[in-house]
Amino acid sequence: MQLGRRAAYLRRCVEVADLIDKYEDETTVRRRVFIKHIQPVIRVSYTAFNNMLNEPNPRLQLEQIDSQLQQL
Repeated sequence: MQLGRRAAYLRRCVEVADLIDKYEDETTVRRRVFIKHIQPVIRVSYTAFNNMLNEPNPRLQLEQIDSQLQQL
């Protein structure tokens, strides 16, 4: 059960990273990008959004968890 929750969280982290890559450039303000493009899709607070961005290498962790779940 814990692995499933972690995998779901990591999927959202990957989705947030993809949205940031899509909408943010060197001249944008991250909070404005969050309010306009990310919050309507992900529906989390700005603090939770920052925590998702600070997650170390979520794609790799997600692959490892998916392989563990397939072995079960």
